[in-house]
Amino acid sequence: GRSHAGCVMGSKNLKAIAVRGTKEIHVALPEIFKEIVEEIQKKIKDYPERGPRLKIGSTHIVAEAAKRGILGGKNYQTGILPESNVLWRPEDYTTYLIEGPTFCGKCLLSSYYGCNITIDVKEGKFKGLYIQGAGFSHHVWNWGSKCAIESFPAVLKCKEICNRYGMDQAGPIPFALELFQRGIITREDLDGDELEWGDADAIIGMLSKIAHRQGFGDILADGSARAAKTIGREAEKYALTIKGMEMMSGADPRGVGMATNLGHLTCLRGGDDLKTTHTILENIPNWAKKQGITEENYIRWFLNRLDMFDGVKKDIYGVPPRVGTSTYTPESIVLMTKWYEDMTFIREALGICLFTVNYTNTIGPTYCAKLFSAYTGLNISPKEMMKAGERIVNLIKAFNIREGLTRVDDDFPSRFYSEPLKKGSSEGAALSRVYINQLLDTYYRLRGWNVKTGNPTEEKLGGLGLEDVAEDLIKRKLI
Repeated sequence: GRSHAGCVMGSKNLKAIAVRGTKEIHVALPEIFKEIVEEIQKKIKDYPERGPRLKIGSTHIVAEAAKRGILGGKNYQTGILPESNVLWRPEDYTTYLIEGPTFCGKCLLSSYYGCNITIDVKEGKFKGLYIQGAGFSHHVWNWGSKCAIESFPAVLKCKEICNRYGMDQAGPIPFALELFQRGIITREDLDGDELEWGDADAIIGMLSKIAHRQGFGDILADGSARAAKTIGREAEKYALTIKGMEMMSGADPRGVGMATNLGHLTCLRGGDDLKTTHTILENIPNWAKKQGITEENYIRWFLNRLDMFDGVKKDIYGVPPRVGTSTYTPESIVLMTKWYEDMTFIREALGICLFTVNYTNTIGPTYCAKLFSAYTGLNISPKEMMKAGERIVNLIKAFNIREGLTRVDDDFPSRFYSEPLKKGSSEGAALSRVYINQLLDTYYRLRGWNVKTGNPTEEKLGGLGLEDVAEDLIKRKLI
């Protein structure tokens, strides 16, 4: 699933991968652990982004994307939607807010980043709809943008249904909506029903059919990649997936930074925007601009705060430091992506919240090493911590290879190359296959993987203590 929440410190997930062969040790938490957590809490409190996020979480950022024309509107057909859509008016979200509980042991992030925002719809068609943890923008991206639903209560109802059924938000629904738009599926396929953009009732009905594998929902329940093969009639053209997984990113890849795009392609899970892309600084964020912070002051503050090795920081951001997508070389983009991928898997193994690492850059390898060492009594350095993250990446990559994924699967759907954005300040933007392949070549090379196949080499796996994994792949003639 796509959980945004976590906790400040997990327990023992990392031991199995990060310190191979080390026996588990149970110790009482020393005072130093408490001191480290308090230091982290202070950094969280000092993070200067406030404003709309305190009131409605990250929902407000969708309107900013709409102004730029980089929405994933109607299954990424358009970067902009009519002003009748609720995503233009995030302030309306407050109509449905009530004071709710604080999650995760009264974690500081609950009130800072929308984790504890609670929705209570008191009137209208969806009266009685009650949702906790409703402060994250993905429900607006997926239902308001990708499906063109124009009602906050309807958007939230779709979110609630997916939560109750244990399904990803939106999933194959935008794909099915476009198929109906283009006549590839008809009322006959849908047992006499229609499936139009923005029709919340029809979309909610289809969610139920997917969950219970009824009618056409039985086909969609396999995901749009497999469903497209079953449907035929050029349906595969509109199944927008990476590695067979629905693209979960909100903003259109044609209008965002290339490090963000590379993170989507190399994500080991598929089209998941939580593994790398929530982290990357490619441009000064809007909250800093609204506070009148200059580019020079922002980048100085950011890099001073950033827990990253000096050499890596220099190679990515340069001297003097730079910010802005046009200033990055393929090498710096790849280094940025690789660093945050490794850091993301450390975070996940430790059970640390996404916001502390991937969004606010409060925690990096130094703090992770301190937390792990203090908690377990096993000393590990920041560099060993980063190597643990790299080990996890390579182990999951090896699993993917064994299951049949290749370099071909590290690619965007053809729409993003062949159909430029048509409106907004990003009008005319499209991806370049030549440049994407250049980035991938550089990424595989800096990872120590085979550039032609995208697979880890025997040398790389052995250097990470994964000799048994290398032997298995060699036997299978995959490396």
